[in-house]
Amino acid sequence: MTIKIDTTAPLTESKSSVESTASRDVSSVAAPSTGTPVDAIVQELMDGHISSSEAVDRLIAHTLNSGMVKDAPESLRLEVEQMLRAAVETDPDLKSLAKNIE
Repeated sequence: MTIKIDTTAPLTESKSSVESTASRDVSSVAAPSTGTPVDAIVQELMDGHISSSEAVDRLIAHTLNSGMVKDAPESLRLEVEQMLRAAVETDPDLKSLAKNIE
């Protein structure tokens, strides 16, 4: 399976947009009974229900709403989001993975 992402699409969104995506899409998506929320995002992407850039946004939102990040101060959450987005845009391995999502 080859997965490609459109790297020409901007990955930046406002904080409120990511929070909206997180609350609307990640928490409301029912993961397969044996899967995780990430599996549900992958399935929606593979089924063509969401775009590759929306999948990346949902994965970032999922990260921001899980574990210790969820309970972190808002300023730290924003910093983590910025670091994740920068990593997707600049890290060669992540950039390659993102480029292959279709």
